[in-house]
Amino acid sequence: MTSMQKNLLVLSNKEKGAVNARFSENALKMLRKRYLAVDEKGVQETAADMFARVASALAAVEKNYGKKEQDVKKVARDFFNIMSTKEYTPAGRTITNGGGETPVIANCVVLPIHDSMESIFQTLKDAALLQQAGCGLGFDLSEMRPADFPTRKSRGRASGPVTFLKVYDYAFGTIKQQGRHGANMSMMRVDHPDVLDFIHCKEVEGEIHNFNISVTVTDEFMEQLEKNPNKQWWCVFNNKKYKPRKVLRHPNGSVYGTEEVDISAKEVFDELVKGAWTNGEPGIAFIDTVNKTNPLPGLGPIATSNPCVTGDTLIPTEQGFLTMEELVERYGKGGVKIAIDVRVPKTIATSLVVESLIGNGGEETVPVLNLSLYGEEGVGEVSKAWKTGVKAVYKLTTRSGYELEATAEHEIFTPKGKVPLGELQKGDTLLLQSREGLWSNEAKLPFTFSNEVRGRNGHTYRYNFPTEWSQQLGQALGWLIGDGWIREKPKQNCVGFTFAEEDKKVLLYLKEILNKWYRNSTSQEIKRHNGVYHLVYGSKDFMQYMKNLGVKAVRAQGKEVPSTLWKAPREAVIGFLQGLFSSDGTINIFEPNQTRYIRLTSKSEKLLKGVQLLLLNLGIRSTVYNRSRKPSMKLGYPNDGVLFELQITKTNIPIFLKKIGFLGTHYTKKAEILRTCSYYRETFEDKVKEIRFVGTKKVYDLTESLSHSLVANGIVISNCGEQYLHPYDNCNLGSINLAAFVKQGKVDWARLRFVTRTATRLMDNVIDVFDFPVKEVTDLAKNNRRIGLGIMGFADMLYQLGVRYDSKQGFALGEKVMGFITNEAHTMSEELAKEKGAFPNIAKSVFARSKKKMRNAALTTVAPTGSISMMFDCSSGIEPNFALSYVKQDKDGVQYHYLNKYFEEAVAKLKLAAKEKDEILQEVVGKGTIQHIGKLPKALRDTFVISMDIVGLDHMKMQAAFQKHVDNSISKTVNFPNSATREDVAGSFVAAWKLGCKSATVYREGSRVVQILNLGTGENLIAPTALGVGKDSIEKLDLRMDQQRLASRPRPEVMTGKTYRVKTGYGNLYVTVNNDEKGVPFEVFATIGKNGGFFQEQSEAICRMISLVLRTGVKIEEVVEQLKGIRGPMPIFTDKGTILSLPDALGRILEDHVKFAPRVEEAVARPERQEVLPFIEKKQTIAEMGFMPGCPDCGSPLLMSEGCISCKECGFSRCM
Repeated sequence: MTSMQKNLLVLSNKEKGAVNARFSENALKMLRKRYLAVDEKGVQETAADMFARVASALAAVEKNYGKKEQDVKKVARDFFNIMSTKEYTPAGRTITNGGGETPVIANCVVLPIHDSMESIFQTLKDAALLQQAGCGLGFDLSEMRPADFPTRKSRGRASGPVTFLKVYDYAFGTIKQQGRHGANMSMMRVDHPDVLDFIHCKEVEGEIHNFNISVTVTDEFMEQLEKNPNKQWWCVFNNKKYKPRKVLRHPNGSVYGTEEVDISAKEVFDELVKGAWTNGEPGIAFIDTVNKTNPLPGLGPIATSNPCVTGDTLIPTEQGFLTMEELVERYGKGGVKIAIDVRVPKTIATSLVVESLIGNGGEETVPVLNLSLYGEEGVGEVSKAWKTGVKAVYKLTTRSGYELEATAEHEIFTPKGKVPLGELQKGDTLLLQSREGLWSNEAKLPFTFSNEVRGRNGHTYRYNFPTEWSQQLGQALGWLIGDGWIREKPKQNCVGFTFAEEDKKVLLYLKEILNKWYRNSTSQEIKRHNGVYHLVYGSKDFMQYMKNLGVKAVRAQGKEVPSTLWKAPREAVIGFLQGLFSSDGTINIFEPNQTRYIRLTSKSEKLLKGVQLLLLNLGIRSTVYNRSRKPSMKLGYPNDGVLFELQITKTNIPIFLKKIGFLGTHYTKKAEILRTCSYYRETFEDKVKEIRFVGTKKVYDLTESLSHSLVANGIVISNCGEQYLHPYDNCNLGSINLAAFVKQGKVDWARLRFVTRTATRLMDNVIDVFDFPVKEVTDLAKNNRRIGLGIMGFADMLYQLGVRYDSKQGFALGEKVMGFITNEAHTMSEELAKEKGAFPNIAKSVFARSKKKMRNAALTTVAPTGSISMMFDCSSGIEPNFALSYVKQDKDGVQYHYLNKYFEEAVAKLKLAAKEKDEILQEVVGKGTIQHIGKLPKALRDTFVISMDIVGLDHMKMQAAFQKHVDNSISKTVNFPNSATREDVAGSFVAAWKLGCKSATVYREGSRVVQILNLGTGENLIAPTALGVGKDSIEKLDLRMDQQRLASRPRPEVMTGKTYRVKTGYGNLYVTVNNDEKGVPFEVFATIGKNGGFFQEQSEAICRMISLVLRTGVKIEEVVEQLKGIRGPMPIFTDKGTILSLPDALGRILEDHVKFAPRVEEAVARPERQEVLPFIEKKQTIAEMGFMPGCPDCGSPLLMSEGCISCKECGFSRCM
């Protein structure tokens, strides 16, 4: 126990004794090993001391918020009480570090890995520092390029995500974390081309043992699995489709190729299930479900790209208006021009091209700067577009009526720059499209229609309907939408137009056009009694033609811009607007206050919103008003009062008259007046009227490289870059022990409320003392203030209440208790926000649009509680008990024997003889369950069920019950008996998805050689330390001849050493020599070559044997003598002599290590002074030189020609 902060609490010996007495021998054994601090004199604290240390350190945070000393002490006492009574505990890192010199950090952190060597190894550096501090880590490999993809800088081929996962695993295996190695999670999307390689990467027990793995599956995958399971499954990388691939590797692990696989979604799922059934990995995570409940949409979705807009968003392109969904489908790889706003700064394309030059001095890189300015005014080009998934979406509405649905993080252009949608406030100004955009040049109509139709009566009807767009077709379409109709009824099919008396010239103009199309007869207008004219064409074919154009047979309120018009050429759109405004528009001039505007009225708001976008793409801004009134009677007819109005004002008026205008002469005089007037200049800016949450929807992204912007529904927004967000987020965990809240057969809800609220304050204070070795993690922790208050002891709570786990009552209680805790935690967070302030990123959260202020972005989770549940002797998380009696072994093979105390108490109350009770307990020790013991009461057997007594579906039902009221995620494992089938596993995964769970993990009893939880007495268990990496079997030979021979010493947890570098004839050799606690060499590791090859295998074998003899006690001098002097085919000359071979190099380094350890830091010599020794001897074969024909880079066979050896696979060469 290093220098601790002064405790605010003073505990009497009596109180200490009472607290310490609450902990079992198993709990104390674990505490001493993991959590109890030791002072400079070697004295270890007690459990009571530990809780007082943590409580005091966390309560001291309250001083920063102005609390008085006595109030702070009261908080410290509350913190101490809920921990010391075993009702609540923070996570292990807080228990270990709180109040000590070691910085307090969270138990787990998410780190990003982008697709570059810089990112991969920067993340590895950050990860190493976090692992050293004690964090477990989470990674998503989905952004990394697949194996065998080309790498531009090195002009080589990618190793693939799994290869780098092994690099991370090896690195983490060498880092000691305060008495433990961190739990790490790696994930990959099911649509990544290397998903099969990922699924199988842990099929050999012991490989990648520092990671658990999970496949993130999408709703799309699960839906295909259900509806079309035998259809080929396609993966996507950089918006290009690929079949899943098999990665081909040499025995040393280096990749030499890939093969695409014809495989269906069902077959991919079967591979995933097979792995889970075989040894519990991979698990499965439902990424779309995760993102539906993302509490911080403003920081982006979890483990995927962002930001994005909804699929119905209209984008003006050179192909007309395309919806975002349609653009992704047609131009996912880019290649279509879109409208951008001229006010957005353009990009000067700059790129730093690194050219590699190979010379005698090795490889050098020469940077060359490329500059280019590209793009035409107001036009950009999509480089790629893609579907992101399902996310939380907000609807932005401006005062003029423009609308956009997008994620909260999507940036909107304003006069002051880009602002995320979630941070905009009512009244803020944003930019609208300010110039005419793009239109389609496709004149041909998007459908075919025969102008010769044979009717049922045998008569042939001949028409002259247009097959191409024209201004006249647009005019007729516009008038039809404004003052016309189509009727689709048997024997009543028709197309009709209505004209007023003042529209007579337009009637004659359109009638001539329409009659030419119709051809069969000349239709004449009919004048009605109210003075209006009807021009009707009673033809099913005419009706069908208009229907094909997108005209709907609906009443006025259902009208909209015909669907085909969005992709029509400019002249047809102008014709449509002419016809529409001439039929339903007016010019208003009121000279007294100089009010002048052009307006269009309709009962359909959707129609006017569509017209508004068409006008804006012509450079004309307008405003839509709701002019609806109460229903009334007018001229003897009922009027529902629904009315909307579109107005054109300012300098938009002359632009409208110039580009569009009116048909006929009805508005000629007023139009001339408008042309002579002066107007205020249009700024093409608008103000935010409202932003509201509209649920979760499918959303899409695109990238435009010129201005990084686009026009979406008329609003200027930032383009959607592939920015990977939610990196550096962390899990600040703590758990409530539900088993402690059963009093006299009932749940003590009042006490649970107090503990929940107190724990929320405690965990919020933890964030204030966070100090991660990676600054980004600390910053995001304090900006989000996310906590993960969870539970444990649920199964033990049910035992005490007499409720069966997999029953309706059990599911209901799970839902109720989690709902209660989440509600109380949220209430407390609101109070803390008032007391201490809301979390800084609240504008990017789901709370952004409400008046609710929260202290924390998210509050509840159910995390793994392995060690802390051992500390409190309760069941883990929401899991049913693994067994009523079992043996748990930790990573070092230390065993803990458990017999459930509630079951033991229940058996003691049975009216059975002592011998029978002992027999029952012995049976439970062997089997773990009591379901087969018929003489026990059914009620007892129903209550004391264990994990393997419960079917997979019921496991998922319980997880779903808790998930309803959990902000974050739930950790749960479905423990199956060994007899479980793959179908059982598959059923659990599918059920988890359908029930809305975020993830699912299964484990089949006995599927691994080494298990943490075990039935029986613990005899003959294989410890984790006995499992060699990559070994198919760890069966011991147990030879009689070995019984009197020496055995190597076990490896200590922590060792120190040095790493040396030397250049050999086979590449740079890096040698690490570690010393034991007495400073004596204990083990040797070596790495050589770019990818290893045969020489890596050779050096590993030599180092293993060196380490074995060192650990056995053989004199170091003898080891050095055996290695030095061994000669190889490619010696190297240095200023300290000749390095003859790999064994010779290892011997020399070991010799220098023990002779000159204080001053030796590097290799035998400086590499810049090394050169190849001229080697003149009689010609020898490779076999005579002892040279194994394996490439040191890739492991492929080497060829000899003209005195040189070379590799045809990767290009390695060396002249002899």
